[in-house]
Parts: sequence; C-alpha cells; structure tokens
Amino acid sequence: RPVYGSDYRIILKKMSVEKVTDPPWLDDLELVLAGTSANAGTVSMRHQWMEEFSPERGEDARPAGLLYAPGGSTGGEDDVLVMVGTTAGRGSAFGTSDSFSADSFDSNSSNSDLDGFVTKVRTDTD
Repeated sequence: RPVYGSDYRIILKKMSVEKVTDPPWLDDLELVLAGTSANAGTVSMRHQWMEEFSPERGEDARPAGLLYAPGGSTGGEDDVLVMVGTTAGRGSAFGTSDSFSADSFDSNSSNSDLDGFVTKVRTDTD
C-alpha cells in the first residue's frame, strides 16, 4: 500500500489525433499538444472523453495493464479497453457483486479485500 496519500483513483482519457489545416484557431492547450507530422503537416491531440474509477472508501487502486481490443467494426463501435490491476477496495469498476453488498461490508472481514480487478471499458462513448 502507498505510504502517502488517500482517495486514489484511476483516470482514463480518450484522445484523438487530428490533422490541422489552420493552426492559429487552436486554443493554448491544443497548441501545447500540437506537433508536426512526418509529412510536415500539423497534427493536434483532442480530448474525446474522460472516465474516473475510484474505490468506494478511498482505498488504493493501481492499474497494472491496459489492453486495446478492437471489435472488428469499421467505425470502432465494438472496441473496448481491458484494464487490470490491484486494489484493496471495491466499487462498480472493481468487482462489487450482489452477494457482497454495502450492508454486509465489514472492514475486519476477511472477504473485504478484493485484491484485484479486470474492467472492460467501451471506447465508443462520449
């Protein structure tokens, strides 16, 4: 467990890379993320969406791996990210089940520590 801090969370952000035909219309943050591509065109990263995952009681959550799994459709509608990691907490992204409800939570119980998680995130949502 981490020595410092509390209320840990995992933040996923979906960014897109776009060719920019008129760089002056970019705002300051977009200019920081802009660059020149191999064919001398300007490209910029744009924020698409952000999702936060945090354990219910502020326990630590540590991602260990992230896998992009294309769904096979041309528009990317079926694409997912599979995130795995460890946590001492629980919550909707970390494996809470109906048999382990908030009413039955006991911090001294041997089953309150879920140890790890596998979470599937759809990439086509905004």
